[in-house]
Amino acid sequence: SCTAKGYTVTYAAGTGGSGSITAGSPVFDSNFTPATPSSSTIKKANAEFAGWAVSGTSDVKAAGVAFKWTYTESKTFTATWNCSAGYTLNSSTGACDPCAAGTYKASAGNGACTLASAGYFVSGTGKTSQTACATGSYTSTTGQSSCTVCTNGKTTSGTAKTSCDAN
Repeated sequence: SCTAKGYTVTYAAGTGGSGSITAGSPVFDSNFTPATPSSSTIKKANAEFAGWAVSGTSDVKAAGVAFKWTYTESKTFTATWNCSAGYTLNSSTGACDPCAAGTYKASAGNGACTLASAGYFVSGTGKTSQTACATGSYTSTTGQSSCTVCTNGKTTSGTAKTSCDAN
């Protein structure tokens, strides 16, 4: 933390984050540039830095972007995080957990993982996309981690099918 004109600016790693950053020296009514986190300062596993939440306000400030310091009291800048693609926010622990088999998440954010569509599957955890079932296999429901192979001489007319074709 630091003190300038009686104010202290403290950086916090936020829920699930770790590490620390020593702030610069804000001066009232002058430009202040919030610190930019790096893997050697503040970090969170499987997450991307999203901004600094300013205590006592609804403000979120971008790292490395100057703004006019008009706060008249000490502030804590708390890191906010978006879970990386393939990961979802665990609201109980604050951790970014990998999407389960049968689900995926294509982009960073704190939303839920998406169930694999019928005709598709997602094997393994932490995946960013679904895969179409190959010719000769299918899934008839969502959220599958593998495809079912057609039997008894049946097949499919292509990929991403939800059932086998009749003989």
